[in-house]
Amino acid sequence: MRLPFRYASACLVLAVWAGMLHGQDEVEKALKDLDSADAAQRAAAETALRNLGEKALPALRTAKIANEEGQVRMRTVLMDLSVKHAKIDATEADTLMQLAREEALAKRYANAEKGYDRAQGLYEKLEDDADDRKEKEKQKEFDEKKDRAHKLKEKAERLAKGQEHKVSHWGPIPTIKKVEDDGDW
Repeated sequence: MRLPFRYASACLVLAVWAGMLHGQDEVEKALKDLDSADAAQRAAAETALRNLGEKALPALRTAKIANEEGQVRMRTVLMDLSVKHAKIDATEADTLMQLAREEALAKRYANAEKGYDRAQGLYEKLEDDADDRKEKEKQKEFDEKKDRAHKLKEKAERLAKGQEHKVSHWGPIPTIKKVEDDGDW
């Protein structure tokens, strides 16, 4: 039996839509479970969100989790998925910079370092692309953003490792400067 084209198309659209809704239900359930008092339930929710991958990103970006451990898990998954699924695009790189900044301000330096590192890589590719197209202003803009991401990545890396001092060599006498989170993110 052959189905009319319109009927088959409508069935396909409904099947895709139902699949998207099912994915959204899974994301919402996992986000609720992140807010649970049960540690095992939070861990399972984190795994579920990671398995959902890119489908979970929009909900993760707007989620509000009251439980502190759940909030940390949610932000870690958000950063990991954002880094993994970022495309070579200026908006994506800027979004990663903002996410990394939020993580640094919350003193989650390892997450911040991941975000700044990926943003630096994206800006480097965008800079090369602008160079290939002979767009000098864009090339300069991406070079400056790449350098900023690199500096912030190094700062987050030092703070993540718990280093309290940075040694600078000025002539024959090394200068020790205390590294602090000065909030300049």
